[in-house]
Amino acid sequence: MAAVNNVPKDLQDAIREYLGRRIKLYIKRMVKQEVRPDKWENRVLAFSGTRLFVFTSKPSKSPQEHNICYLDIQCIESQAQNKLVITTNEGKSYSFVTLETETDEINHMITHVGTSIKQIFPSFPIERIMKKIDVHPPERLKMMNDMIKTIEQKEHGPCGNFAMMYACMCDYFNLPYREEVAWDVDTIYLSNKTG
Repeated sequence: MAAVNNVPKDLQDAIREYLGRRIKLYIKRMVKQEVRPDKWENRVLAFSGTRLFVFTSKPSKSPQEHNICYLDIQCIESQAQNKLVITTNEGKSYSFVTLETETDEINHMITHVGTSIKQIFPSFPIERIMKKIDVHPPERLKMMNDMIKTIEQKEHGPCGNFAMMYACMCDYFNLPYREEVAWDVDTIYLSNKTG
């Protein structure tokens, strides 16, 4: 079972101060990242609704090393229960292992990314956004697949969940989110029953 949180409080506080209160983090885990062949260093993975943030393991004013928008993820691989490899559209790979060898933390991380993408883009097959999810054994994806089926059966927001897609695309392209745009589309299309 995944630990509730293995990130020290002072580091959590530094991350919260760096990101601000507007970004909600759903999963925070201390892991090891492969920085060179045969060299691993502690990092913190923090998963929001649209991004994976990678932080140093020491509190500082600027603890973020990098972040990956879920739309930039081309491939997620996990050949071992405690290992996660993320490959981006630019071809950059990031390898992580959990601190414990017997854990389902990686399954939760993969499930979070997959279900987040599906909640934002409920009408699109996940394979159109993320080309490959290679997890062994495949039964580890059962929880994610069950949750995706539930999302697909739910009623989506106006215009196929436009407001969430719009927010995600603004985040992806680093553009300001305009509440009035989302409100106009949701309200006008809903009132005209065209969404």
